[in-house]
Amino acid sequence: MDKRDFKTLKTALDSVSPHIYALRNDTVLFMLLDFRIIQLELAGDYKSAKDSIMRALEFGYRKDTTGKFYISAETHLGEWYMRVDSLAAAIPYLEEAYYLSRKNDTTQAIEICYSLATIFGKLKDYPGLKKYLDAGWQLIPGLKYERESYTAQFACNYVGYYSDMHNPDSAYYYYDLVKRDTTFVAPYLRAGLEWNITPVLIDQKQYEKAVRNQIYALAIVNQYAPLNPVLYNSVGKNLLLAGKNELAIKYADSALSINTNDKRWDIEAEAWRIKGEGLSNLGLYSLAYRAMDSAVVKWQIQTDSSLLKHIHELETQYQVKEKDDKIKSLAQLNAANEKINHLKNVIISALIGASILIGIIIFMWFRRRQTRNLLRETLLRQQLLRTQIEPHFIINTLSVLQAYILDIQTDKAVRYLRELSKLLHFSFQNARHPFISLDDEMAALQSYLELQVMQGEYNITYKFDIDSQLNDLEVFIPPMILQPFVENTLFHGFKGKSDRGIIDIVISKRGAVLHCLISDNGSGYSHHALSEGLITKSHATTIIADRLRILAKQTGQPAGVNIVSNDQTTGGSGTTVELIIPYRLTP
Repeated sequence: MDKRDFKTLKTALDSVSPHIYALRNDTVLFMLLDFRIIQLELAGDYKSAKDSIMRALEFGYRKDTTGKFYISAETHLGEWYMRVDSLAAAIPYLEEAYYLSRKNDTTQAIEICYSLATIFGKLKDYPGLKKYLDAGWQLIPGLKYERESYTAQFACNYVGYYSDMHNPDSAYYYYDLVKRDTTFVAPYLRAGLEWNITPVLIDQKQYEKAVRNQIYALAIVNQYAPLNPVLYNSVGKNLLLAGKNELAIKYADSALSINTNDKRWDIEAEAWRIKGEGLSNLGLYSLAYRAMDSAVVKWQIQTDSSLLKHIHELETQYQVKEKDDKIKSLAQLNAANEKINHLKNVIISALIGASILIGIIIFMWFRRRQTRNLLRETLLRQQLLRTQIEPHFIINTLSVLQAYILDIQTDKAVRYLRELSKLLHFSFQNARHPFISLDDEMAALQSYLELQVMQGEYNITYKFDIDSQLNDLEVFIPPMILQPFVENTLFHGFKGKSDRGIIDIVISKRGAVLHCLISDNGSGYSHHALSEGLITKSHATTIIADRLRILAKQTGQPAGVNIVSNDQTTGGSGTTVELIIPYRLTP
């Protein structure tokens, strides 16, 4: 690729850049940056290429979610150090890229292995070379494309490794593996294969064959790459072994000529040494002495320049590390900002949730207050109801008392007045309390029934049957909860009936509730009337039913009223009222 090609590639990238930036697509943006790095490296503008690589690293830290962008950027940085001959500096970046690529299962891993193997081979670090040759070789079977190409490349490097290890059998194994593969005939790779087998031939003292292989390989390499003085020195050194001193001197002179621009002092020193040894073998000792003297001078310069180069590499590595630290700090700052934003969102969500919860609490509070007011209103109505005595009952009571007094039935009048006084006392006293003892409720009910019997309006007898468990246990129930149902029994069951009526009141304890039965043998209701809801309930019994429902919610115990006709249960006449009343052990 000549300069016009580089300029054309740069122009093409510059023209598409604005359109790619407008897309705001991270993948496409990174691909553009990747192409820019390649373009700058091909053009030999390594400084600008490195700046682009550092931008790619920063981009990978901030935007890359897959890891592939960052791996590619680190690979570029490692290969950049390879191109500027800072091999030791390239290793950490390429090794990190390799481990990341293996973790992310990318196809970049085998390319990184090949680059690392190349570096360790140049450094003569044979354990490192073998490690990455083996790692790359294991990846080859999983490749979908270029499997034959990578097989040949790694096999060629294995040849070089085993040649340097003086293991001819293994070297020839991989050498024959590539030679037998007629499908892959890349000349450049063939040249590398022949070059790498040379140390085995040298060990076997096949110097002329080794030299022929190297000259053949060098001719091919020169077609694809710039002239390399290192290769010319290598051929010259082996020519000395083959006894071809004149030709060795020519290759040394070629190495010196090629190295004129680069000024690699180690290469010049080696070229002068080869030339000096060839001249000495030819008996030209004066010229040989001057050549050897030049070699010593170049080695001294090389030693000094190597020290300066090492210092420069350290400075470069420090600068790169400083930039890496800045990139990582920026990434950590971005991560911290993301966490802060996430925390803000969490706090906002929590505040919204708290506001909703507070709204629900306020709503429930108002609802509870409303329910409490309703309950209070119900209690007040019940208290009002408890303070009221049926006007008809009062009139009848006073009429009977007047009759007793006029007939001078003093004992009956006194007894009658005593029962009336007790009933009024219980009525007014119990109205002040939401709960009264069962004994007080039964005493008030007994006074009421005694007055009804003494009035003579109803021909009845009554009987109380209290559970023996309640003799030693004081329980409390809502006041006046039984009397309205007894009133209904009298009015509906015995009004205008001459036959003697019987009222049985049975109270038993069942767990945390009282089971009350008020049974009579009066006229009763028909089963049809009860089942169809044709019987109109009194205002008092309706309120008591509501009171029992509220009591059930307060105590968590069952409560309710059930009215059944005896003809559906015992076959007799009359009605039975069943009440389930939760009780308390304290008023």
